Amino acid sequence: ILLGLMAAASAWALPQLGSHPIPVHFGIDGRPNGYAPPLQAVLVMPITAAVLTVVLGGLPLIMPNNSRLERSWGPYVTVWLGVLAFLLATHLAILSIGLGWAVNIPRLMVVGIGVLLAVIGNLLGKVRYNYVFGVRTPWTLADERVWDRTHRFAGRVMMISGLAAVFLGLTVPVGFEERLHLVVLVVALVPALASVVYSFVESRRIEHGAT
Repeated sequence: ILLGLMAAASAWALPQLGSHPIPVHFGIDGRPNGYAPPLQAVLVMPITAAVLTVVLGGLPLIMPNNSRLERSWGPYVTVWLGVLAFLLATHLAILSIGLGWAVNIPRLMVVGIGVLLAVIGNLLGKVRYNYVFGVRTPWTLADERVWDRTHRFAGRVMMISGLAAVFLGLTVPVGFEERLHLVVLVVALVPALASVVYSFVESRRIEHGAT
C-alpha cells in the first residue's frame, strides 16, 4: 500500500512538474542545495523504498535457520513499515515543493524522525535475541539476559528522545529551524551511546552475581 501510494503520487505529480529541475536535497537551513529533473525526482524515493522492501523482505529468507528472527517478526515488520512511511512523507514533501507548495523541510524531517524513533523505541523491548537486528554489542550478543535488559532500557531512551524531537520540531520558533539538525544529531546519538554503555555495565553486573 505504501509503495502504491508513492507510485500514485509520482504519476499524479509528474505531468504538473513541467521540465525544470526541482529541489531534491536541502541544507540544514532547509534551503535547496540539490536539484534533479522531474522524472528522476519522482522516481528516486519509490525506487529506494522498493529496493529497501526487497532487501528487508528477502533477508529472512537467506538467514540461517538459527537466526531466531521469527521471535521478533512483529517488531521487524513494524520497523520496516515505519521506515517506508517516513520515505513516503519525504517523497510527498519533495513533490509538494516541486509543485510550488510551501513545506518546512527541517520541521518535517525532525518530526518524522522523532515519530519513527518513538515507534522503534516502543518496540525495542519486544525484540528478542536474534542475529539480524537490534542493539548488537559484544555484551548483548554474549548474554541473552543483557540483550533483554538493554533493549528495554534502549527502548525507553529512544522513545523519550523521539518524543522530544517531535515536540521541538513543532514548537521551535520561526527562524531557528536551521538549528534543528542538532536535535536530529542528539536524538540519534544519545540512545545509541547510552545503549552501548548500559549493555557493558549490565554485563559486568551479571558477571559479578547481580540479578
